[in-house]
Amino acid sequence: MMLAGNTLYLGGSFTHIHGVSRNRLAAIGCDGTLLPWKPNANGPIHTIAYSGRTLYIAVSFRALGGNLAVRMASVNSDGTINW
Repeated sequence: MMLAGNTLYLGGSFTHIHGVSRNRLAAIGCDGTLLPWKPNANGPIHTIAYSGRTLYIAVSFRALGGNLAVRMASVNSDGTINW
C-alpha cells in the first residue's frame, strides 16, 4: 500500500476491488472511489514505492498490462507503463 497525494495505491494478490476487476493493483481516491488506474499484473505484488509521478513495483509476476515485466516494473500515476 502506498499513499501518494490523494490516491491510495494497493498491491497484493486480489483480483477484485469493490466488485470491479483489478488484477493485483488498484488505486482508490481519498473519497473511497475506485480509480480507473489498472496496470493488470499477473502475479502477487510485494512492494510499491512512489517517486514523482512513478510507482515502482517489486513483484512475482511475469507480465504487466500484457507485456513482459520480470520482477520489477514502473508505472506512471496516469496508468501508463514504462517500458
